[in-house]
Formats: sequence, structure tokens, C-alpha cells
Amino acid sequence: MPRSALLHALESEFREIERTAQDERPWVDALVIVRDGELVGELYRGEATPERLYNVKSVTKSVVAMLYGIALDRGLIGELDTPIRAYLADYFEADGVDPRKGDIKLGDLLRMRSGLAWVENQMITVEWAMADDPVAFSLSDAQPLEAEPGERWRYSTADTQLLGACLATATGRTLTDLLREWLADPLGIEQFGWIPTYTQRAVFPPESAGAGLLLTARATAQLADVVRRRGEFDGQQLVSEGWVDRMLTRQPGVGPEQMFAPDAPEGRKVSDGYGLLWRCGDLGGHEAWVMEGYGGQLGVVVRDLGLTIAQHAHVVRDTDIEQRIAAAIENGDLDGSSIPQTPAGRQLAVDAHVSTLASAGDPRVGAIAGGWTMMRDVIIPAVERA
Repeated sequence: MPRSALLHALESEFREIERTAQDERPWVDALVIVRDGELVGELYRGEATPERLYNVKSVTKSVVAMLYGIALDRGLIGELDTPIRAYLADYFEADGVDPRKGDIKLGDLLRMRSGLAWVENQMITVEWAMADDPVAFSLSDAQPLEAEPGERWRYSTADTQLLGACLATATGRTLTDLLREWLADPLGIEQFGWIPTYTQRAVFPPESAGAGLLLTARATAQLADVVRRRGEFDGQQLVSEGWVDRMLTRQPGVGPEQMFAPDAPEGRKVSDGYGLLWRCGDLGGHEAWVMEGYGGQLGVVVRDLGLTIAQHAHVVRDTDIEQRIAAAIENGDLDGSSIPQTPAGRQLAVDAHVSTLASAGDPRVGAIAGGWTMMRDVIIPAVERA
């Protein structure tokens, strides 16, 4: 397809997005469209620019999965059946650590099947984030085993932090260094960052492996496009084809029923499967793989169309809602009294309750479902027409 034809088709869609953004899509900040490895269109709104770094939240998880695959291919870390005690032995020498947690395997973490107690974006998330050492928190009684490792699927940022700790220990490198050497430098990504754990204590790895990567929209698209190419870029095999295929293979028994609450918006359920820290979905009859982060951060791969899309967005904040939630936490009317009473802790608690509204499809804060449906109903048809 000539670039000009696709660009013309996308430009009309971009104008419509811009026109309706205030009422229908107020969360859209940036869109980048890549076709067959070539940048063909991009849109930036508000304060967004091609140079702006976004905290891509749980997109981080999918990038960590890529780093794990590279380490595995290089013989630097064990296979998926390796127990985590092989890399976290020092933690298991501490008092109060459940030795059964040492049997959790690297593959359990990649599949979100550790068996550890967790409810994403609720109070356990806040307590974990504010802990001096998130890995020690997960291995303590504060996060007990609720199921045998490998049995139950449950989305968990804490699982990814454990995986990141194993990866950093196995390689002796920070995640930032691994990303720079293995992916960013070969791709020519000069601008990126990585937020440390919330408490910024001297822990290893220092990065928040589940939700802390800082990327531009173009960099998000570049990383996703490596996966579209099955790991290849400019004649280099950055990630092995075999690992990319494993990473994108749907886990049996994980679908919308396991991934979403019954009252989740239908648009959210376009994401209907899960691989290894990558989401699987259907966009207008086309198989799609997505790295997805809270607030509408998306890196979308539609291989049969040669298409890669990056979206950066923001949660539309209702300050009145936030103030009432904060007051309720202060008054003890909402769970949150057990977290450290610091500004960061209070804000995390507020974010957790706002996230509950977002997952229920509240139009004041919803962004991810809208992003999925925009890909399916706006971007994909434009590409097909072109």
C-alpha cells in the first residue's frame, strides 16, 4: 500500500478524533501509526509532543517479558520451570518467609499464576508499593499464598516485580541497563527513563518492574513493532522468533471471565486473552497483541495488516471525586488507614479508588476501554479502506 494512501485515510480519522476529543475522547494525548515498519501518521493533543515521556504503566510488564526472553536466549537466566529461590535465596533466609513461595516458578510469574494474594489497584497494591522492599513484602506474610503456584490466574503487578528481581539478579544488571543495551540502543531510542520503586529505597532492582517505564509514543511503537516483526529489526534478531511466539501464545482457560469483572464495559473485553505478560485480543476480526498500561497506554500489534499502533493517554480526573475520596480515607470511611500517611501513600490510595471507578467504565475516568474500541472501530477500518 502506498504510504500516501494510508496517510490520507488516517488524516481524516485524526481530524475526527481531534474534533470529538473534548466530549468523546478527552483522554487521547498521542497516537502513532506504523505500517510495515514505516511511520505513516501521528497525532498529538494538549501538552503531548513527540519528545514527551509518558509513564506507560503496565506496558512495562510486556517490555520486561521481552527482556526475560533475551536473557533466556543468551543463557543468562533459567527456563520457565526454574523456581524463584534460585535467584532470591537471600530472601528465604529471613524469618517469617513461607518456604513454599520458593517453589513459585519464573513461568508462574510470566503467566500471572504465582498464587500470591493480590487484588490489583486496591489496598494491598498500595501497601506493597509503599513497602521498604516490594520483593520482601511479597515473600512475607503480608502477601500470603492463596493458591498453589501455577493453578490460578490473577493479574498482579507484584508478580512482575518478583520476575524483575530474578532477572536483575541473574544478569547482575539493572533493568534500565538491560533495556538500553538490548533494545533501546539497537532501535535508536535515545530518550527513555524508568521510575524507581515508590519508596526509592536501596533495593535491587531499583526500578518498578510492573509499571514504571517512561517512553515517548514513538518509542512505544518501536518496541511493539519489534514484536510485529517477530523480534527482528534492521537485520538483527533482537528477540528470538521462538520467544516472541511463546510470549504471544494465549494461555488456556484465561478469557474475559477470568480477566474482567462482570460489570466491566464491553469495549474493555476486546482484550479477551493473555499470553506471557502480553494481552491478546480481536480488533475487527484481526488478531491483535497488546501491551497495555493503566490510563490508556497501548502498544498494539496487528500482524496480518502489518500494523503497529501506539496510544498514550491520561485518566480524566474529576477533582471533586478525588477530594471526596481523599477525605473519606482521612476519616477512616474507606480502607486506607494501614498505609503510611505520606503524600505518596495517600495519593496511591486515592488512585486505587479512582481506578475502581475507571474499571467500572465511569466516563469521567475511563480511558482503556475507549482506546481499545477506537482501535477497533476507527483506526482498523481506516487502514482497511486505504
